[in-house]
Amino acid sequence: MSLVSKAIAPAVNAWSADYLEQQYRAWKADPGSAPADLQAFFQGFELAQSQTMPVQSGAPGDSGDTRFAVGVHALIHAYRSQGHIAAQTDPFGRKPTRPAALSLSSHNLVDADLQRPINTGVTPLPASATLAELIAFLERTYCGPIGVQLAHISDPVEQKWLLDRCEVNSGRVDLSRGQKAHILERLIQAEMFERFLQNRYPGEKRFSLEGGESLIVFIDRVIEAASALGANEMVLGMAHRGRLNVLRNILGKSLEQIFTEFEDAWASLVEGGGDVKYHRGYSSQKQLASGKIMKLVMASNPSHLES
Repeated sequence: MSLVSKAIAPAVNAWSADYLEQQYRAWKADPGSAPADLQAFFQGFELAQSQTMPVQSGAPGDSGDTRFAVGVHALIHAYRSQGHIAAQTDPFGRKPTRPAALSLSSHNLVDADLQRPINTGVTPLPASATLAELIAFLERTYCGPIGVQLAHISDPVEQKWLLDRCEVNSGRVDLSRGQKAHILERLIQAEMFERFLQNRYPGEKRFSLEGGESLIVFIDRVIEAASALGANEMVLGMAHRGRLNVLRNILGKSLEQIFTEFEDAWASLVEGGGDVKYHRGYSSQKQLASGKIMKLVMASNPSHLES
């Protein structure tokens, strides 16, 4: 049996640029002079050239619609994927290093484009909005005091759901004066609780919530929302950090009980111990602002050694 080898034609990418240029000029003069594979390649190249507007270097006055539309979409994606890097989240107020992708020049856009209207259809802005208004919107949404990172989410439905809630009103929630006062009260309660424990029991392990007091506001809002949806009981499970604060300011555990546990005199209490204070569970009935009653349970958190 004999084996006959058949030569395999090299791919276009393997040919030299000089050879392709020479063949292209010959094909332009006589289309039938080039091999069939090169004819198809050159025809596709010509088609692409005819349908793609030349991308300019971004000189002032450039009005290429394709360049502008592509640049706008790329800029939106850049904010959604890298905007959180430029968010003002440093507690010391230091300015973050802005990614180059958030600049106009990175997407072939120039200052002369700022007053041009956009028509992306992928943001909640009106169709009459300009590029300058779009950038202001993206800055508020992604580079403000909250960093939002969404572009990595692979599920398009999940990503769209989050985008709708983060970008509508730039992620802000309109609150009444009364709601703002309630949030402030909850934050003050959470902070003062931690301050007192630190001053009164400086050597005690307590897994402070300091720096994360907004957790109290968040859980408070979740409970209210769950009640509005018909729930009447909620079981919480959490690790050590902030647990005492949640027990006090969410479940309403009395200060007397908590301080008694810090004094190691809890054996006299009915509930009694056997475990450290930041492992224990608790249950209570909480009356909400709506007047409804929610049963709250904090699951016990046994130590890792016991587990």
